[in-house]
Order: sequence, then C-alpha cells, then structure tokens
Amino acid sequence: MFQSIADFTPINKVTVFWSQSLTTGTMIFKATGPSIEVDLTSQTTQTISFLGPAGAGTFAPGPLPPTPS
Repeated sequence: MFQSIADFTPINKVTVFWSQSLTTGTMIFKATGPSIEVDLTSQTTQTISFLGPAGAGTFAPGPLPPTPS
C-alpha cells in the first residue's frame, strides 16, 4: 500500500460545449465538438456566445454581436 500527502490547487477554468449524447454523471476527457475554455480565476461569471448552426458553429467570449438592421 502506498500512502502520501499531497496539496491540490483548484483550477478555476471550465470547458463549455454542446453534446446530445452524454448523460448526467458522465466523465469526459475532451470535448468532441465546438468548445470554449472559460477562466473564472478572477471573477465568478462570464458571458459567452455561440454563433452558427448547432454542432458546426463557434463559441466566442462576450455577448452576441448586434444584428444588422
């Protein structure tokens, strides 16, 4: 048996992505479609947007751009 003491530092980053094939509690290694890493180190909220068709668009930091009139 191996025993040791370790200190862990939380990483306040999350990856946001779309998936219709995962179920609650599924562990993932890597997002397989469009995704964005959101850094929550210095603030507790972020705004991101998704532009384009589902599964083929892209995520972007910030709100959606205004629509042309």
